[in-house]
Amino acid sequence: MRRHNAFLNRFGLGLVGLLLLAGGVLAFARGTGGLGRTRPHEPILGDGVRGYVAGEPWFWQAVALAAVVLALFALVWLVAQGRRDTLSRVEVDREGAGITRMPASAVTGAIGDEVAEYPDVVRGRAALLRPAGRPALRLDLTVGERADVRPTIRRLHDEALPRLRQALDADRLPTVVRIRTTARQTANPRAR
Repeated sequence: MRRHNAFLNRFGLGLVGLLLLAGGVLAFARGTGGLGRTRPHEPILGDGVRGYVAGEPWFWQAVALAAVVLALFALVWLVAQGRRDTLSRVEVDREGAGITRMPASAVTGAIGDEVAEYPDVVRGRAALLRPAGRPALRLDLTVGERADVRPTIRRLHDEALPRLRQALDADRLPTVVRIRTTARQTANPRAR
């Protein structure tokens, strides 16, 4: 999920939470007689409001329409949560009259497999992202708990990433490397 979307999600959920909290506090205060003039056993809506609602048939139609709009908004938000920012295809050649595209999984699979062969690396997975129209790489590495990651990072910087930039014909390829440790040791026979 993009940072902007994460901020909007937190802001929206925080706002809904505050509104629900305020409603709960008001209901509690009214129910316990904390609002003064009102008594806990009196109806929330007075006679004037109840009479107006009963006399206007469009009122409940408007309430139903508002509920449908709110439900559609919630559905759009829910679908947006499942959407990923990963690229499905990547352009590798723009020379001449055509453009050559290939599945991004071919590129990410190749670099993930290459990095998984490094000493101390148990597993490597990669994803090409599109944060601002340009591709970026997210590389998730799982290493043994006693691994020294400095040689791995150095190899990434000196070997794997330059090769990937060359393959993608990209001058820059912003990369985020996330490293996790595991007690399981590498299955790589060349390790150590």
